[in-house]
Parts: sequence; structure tokens; C-alpha cells
Amino acid sequence: MGLDIEKYKKRLLESQERSSGGGGDMTFFNIKEGRNVVRILPPKEEDGDIYSECKINYNLGPNKDRQAVSRKSAGFDDDPVEELIQELESSGDKDDAKYAKKLKPRMRYYFNVINREASEGDDDFEKVLVMGCGTTVFEGILGLIVDPDFGDITDPEEGYDVIITRKGKGMKTEYKVTGRPKQTAIGIDDWEEQLHDLEKLTNPRDADAIEHLLETGEWPARSDNDDDEDDDEKPKKKKKKKSEEKKKKATTKKKKKPDPVDEEDDDDEDDLEDDELEEDELEDLDEDEDEDDDEDEDEDEDEDEDEDEDEDEDDDIEAEIEKMLAEDKKKAKKKKK
Repeated sequence: MGLDIEKYKKRLLESQERSSGGGGDMTFFNIKEGRNVVRILPPKEEDGDIYSECKINYNLGPNKDRQAVSRKSAGFDDDPVEELIQELESSGDKDDAKYAKKLKPRMRYYFNVINREASEGDDDFEKVLVMGCGTTVFEGILGLIVDPDFGDITDPEEGYDVIITRKGKGMKTEYKVTGRPKQTAIGIDDWEEQLHDLEKLTNPRDADAIEHLLETGEWPARSDNDDDEDDDEKPKKKKKKKSEEKKKKATTKKKKKPDPVDEEDDDDEDDLEDDELEEDELEDLDEDEDEDDDEDEDEDEDEDEDEDEDEDEDDDIEAEIEKMLAEDKKKAKKKKK
């Protein structure tokens, strides 16, 4: 059974109506096929970065169609996905090894942007959006910044718009990042008030929630104490005793492994495009590359290729984020009452 897309659309609209700016309502800009023109905005904080970054685990849950920010990559030791990866890799089964590779986290970057192609009357006209991208686009943007012909492309008065061109389908998708030659002002009076807190996008859920996602394919309902727990939780190493206890539990309670990855299904997923997501951002899909070579050098090359193709595969994580942010704002409103 698929997700009730209309339900999530309604939840997103409710969240946006409740918000009062300053990064509350996050609307995402998806890179469509063809020409995309955006303005990368300055950081929210004076000494901050213009982007945030994290690593995402894909292909989670019984149907391999869910995603989550990687706890291990965020500095936490208690990562159920990493434990599953290690279990699959040590099983000696070829299908398990293949699935373990698909679970490994990949980079995702987020920017505050303005869609320069939006016209008056469009939903995103003069609005600050969040653009998620993979390594290829990210490095293209930073390449413009270090290029002496451009420099600070985010300057409010004398910055440059960025052109992102996407062509091809599936694994053959290519991206090109160039700068418009003419300096322009941002041109929106309240852009600073609209800037989103991009760090919110990089915070992983707690280990119990991710364990629940792996087993059921759904996020658990958040309790009233979740906000306080999220604020208190910091990356930390587990004590030795806890680690030993966890190993003992693992020997007595074996995790259920997801079904082996179907290579034919992978080929079908590779043909899906981001423009389908643009029609409906909340559709969960996953496209990934199927590779069999396990030698170390080839694995390093494969990781680079996976990162270069993130733009084709990662927009579904925005749907997960929008859902969680909507839940957070709903709970915050209840607390105020």
C-alpha cells in the first residue's frame, strides 16, 4: 500500500499556514530537467555557512522506500542502520552485501535560494526556498565562489544568479552549474526574515525511532517529550558496558533482514526522474546504482559516482523532513496552549 499523498499535502499546507516566517515553513526547490535559475542567499547567521550538509541513508524499511539522516555520520554511536549494514556484510550472502551497499549514507547539501524563474502569482514568487542537492551541484556552486570572475555570488547588492542545467535520465543524468555574467541585487525586501535554519535539516532522529522505521517502514508518533530529548541529545560514544550488553542482546535477538534487492526493480527505479517529484514532492521513491565489484579501489570510485547522482535520487528526503517539521510545529502549538 502506498502513501496517502493527499494527506501529506494537507499536513504541509497546515504547517505553512501556522508558521510566521524566519525559517518555520520550509518549501523545497527541486531541480527540474532543463534550465533552472536561482539566487544562492547569504547565511542566516553573520558568521555562518551558506549551506548545511549531512549524510542520508536510503532504501530503509521492509519495502526499501524510506530514508533517514545518518546517526553515525552525525557523530552518534548508536545507529541501527549501521548495525544492519555490518550484519549484512558479515553474512557472506551476495544479496546481503549488495543491499548493505545500498544502505550506506551519501552526502546531501542544502541552500537557501530564490527561484528567479518564478513569476508574480506563482506560489514561490519572492519566497525563500530550500534547495537540496548532491555533490555535483554543490561543487559547481563552490566553484563559482572561488572563481575570481565571480567571487561572493551571495552578495545582497552585487551578487550573481546561478544557472543549473539538468539533462538526461536516470544514471545518465548530467548537471552543469554556471553563473549569470551580470551582477544583480537580491531584490526582495524581507529575504533576511525568510531565511530558513538549514541546520534543522541535518539532525537525525533518535535510535529508537530509526529502529522502528527499519522494522515497520513508518516513523513512530512523537511523544510530548521528544523536543526536550532532541535538544539534550548530543553525539557521544557509548560506554564499554553498554556496548557489551548490546552485543549480548544481538546474539539472543536476531534482526529480521529485509528481502534481497531485486536487480530488475533497480533498473526500473533508475528510470524515474526528479520531474515526477516536482509534480508531487511527497511521493516516496528511490533510485540507486547496482554495482557488484567489492574491491577497495572500485568501492571508492563507486562512492564518488553515487554522490554525483544524488540529485536524481534525494528529493524524497525533503518529503520526510517536511513531514517531521509539520509534526514539530503542531506539537509546539499544543505546548503554547
